[in-house]
Amino acid sequence: MESNLKLQYAYFSAIQFVNEKQARQFASEQVRSNADDAEAQDTWGYVLLRFASNAQDVEKVLGQFRQAIKNPKAERITKRLASAHLQQAQETLARFKGH
Repeated sequence: MESNLKLQYAYFSAIQFVNEKQARQFASEQVRSNADDAEAQDTWGYVLLRFASNAQDVEKVLGQFRQAIKNPKAERITKRLASAHLQQAQETLARFKGH
């Protein structure tokens, strides 16, 4: 239960652009301890995306979302969220690159 709360905290912090340090810490801890967990993969990618400051930061998260989408253990909603986040990352990357 604690891991789910940490993921939710990190995810909602990223949505609101607050608590960056804590969001990064919680999400990175969860993805390290549960490397095969699609929700952790997606949340870590989303936290990195929302707090990205350049194109290189965004390029690093594309793989996180792809992992979550392809994860056979992922719930359907997680795959859908990861797909939406991947689209958002691609749009963000295009903006950073001026396209």
